[in-house]
Amino acid sequence: MGSITKWGPRVGTPGPLDQVRVEARPDVLVYTTEPLAEDVEVTGRVRAFVDAATDAPTTDWVVRLCDAGPDGVSRNVVDGIVRAHTTPGESTEHAVDLWSTSYVFRTGHRLRVQVTSSNFPRWDRNLDTGEPLDTGTDFRPVRQEIAHEVGATALPHRPPGRPAVNNRCRCASQSAPSAAPARSSA
Repeated sequence: MGSITKWGPRVGTPGPLDQVRVEARPDVLVYTTEPLAEDVEVTGRVRAFVDAATDAPTTDWVVRLCDAGPDGVSRNVVDGIVRAHTTPGESTEHAVDLWSTSYVFRTGHRLRVQVTSSNFPRWDRNLDTGEPLDTGTDFRPVRQEIAHEVGATALPHRPPGRPAVNNRCRCASQSAPSAAPARSSA
């Protein structure tokens, strides 16, 4: 099986970009905290836990942590992906590693988490059929379901003047249908 990471020229623009258009897509769930009462420093490994089911034998879960400013701009901070080999219809907790960061979310900003199951060309396509990615040719639309009350993001954060802690942050749902709409891997 090939890599799930795309590298090379013209893959995309690096750096923090406004995510508002991405967050408006019907296949992206968005969770947002209330405005922060104080600065919050996140330093270390960030992980997200997604309790989800799919009707496919394999699928991807992509999670992105963003900084949503009072100006309405939502900028990506870190993201990650897990390629899950699943039993169709079975709900499973998937740990998504968003890698490490050191970032300060400012007072009045919000933490925002996006959950989806594709981010091409940043990550290779998943055919959602179980076929080998390097030789498979058939795509299929899939139905994804997220258990909203279970998901959390582990943030290694340090409130100003206090020691670092590592706990799970729960974000209120901004757009949370009971199931993400079907998507095509094409």
